[in-house]
Amino acid sequence: MGNFIQEKAFRRFFHPEGEFGIVNFGYDDFAFMKAAEYFRVQNYYTWHFVISGKGHLEIDGGSYDLSAGDSFFLPPEIPMRYFPDPKDPWEYVWFAFKGRDASRYGEELSFSTGAPVRPCGHFSRVKQILTRTIDDLRANDHGYYRVMSAFYELLDLSLSPRRPKAPIQAIRQLIDEGYTMPDFSIEQLCRDVCFSHAQLLRLFKEEYGRTVRRYLIEKRLAYACELLENSDMPVCSVALSCGFSDEIHFMKSFKKQYGMTATEYRKSAK
Repeated sequence: MGNFIQEKAFRRFFHPEGEFGIVNFGYDDFAFMKAAEYFRVQNYYTWHFVISGKGHLEIDGGSYDLSAGDSFFLPPEIPMRYFPDPKDPWEYVWFAFKGRDASRYGEELSFSTGAPVRPCGHFSRVKQILTRTIDDLRANDHGYYRVMSAFYELLDLSLSPRRPKAPIQAIRQLIDEGYTMPDFSIEQLCRDVCFSHAQLLRLFKEEYGRTVRRYLIEKRLAYACELLENSDMPVCSVALSCGFSDEIHFMKSFKKQYGMTATEYRKSAK
């Protein structure tokens, strides 16, 4: 795991005032973090988004297995426990919040103690919102309203009906917005835009003269060239930054595209 923000953990705490507020927001990668498997209660609500891997939740007599693309909603003062799958530990991002409207948001999302889990829907977009929020917080000492904005954006997205089939131009835009994420996949994209894999490949090639996968690789490699020219990052960091989860795959793809290695390209560009 560890590909979502390339950190083991991230968190920011807040001191909200008023009838509704977020008390903290964060991310954990349990390939590195130690899990708590005992039952416990909390005095706030939480809304979790599973980014990758698998895990398990127990609450109110129910037992649930979760995986990437699921979200779960936990109320205060009810014993529960949740922990990662030891063979494929999850990464997740969470919002913790309090206030009069907190329970209403759970109801609007159709969560309850008897049904605390649901698929995210529009998962690629969810991950884009969460990564953008963490990036914004890194650049801002407080950033409370950025987190609130992300929360309401995700609430709106989750309450929206599944999109009708998107025009192929909009699908290209989704790729342009998400290609730097190592876990951005054509398979998830197909689910988000309600196309079969074969249908998406055919329509995209008809419109742009290349396959979706080819376009995705070209976008990543073009960005890699920018990073090689304008930064001193090691090649392995360049590979991760432009969306490749495997350095060897990046090196092979780069040489096939440009006829030289990434190191040779960097030297020629200086």
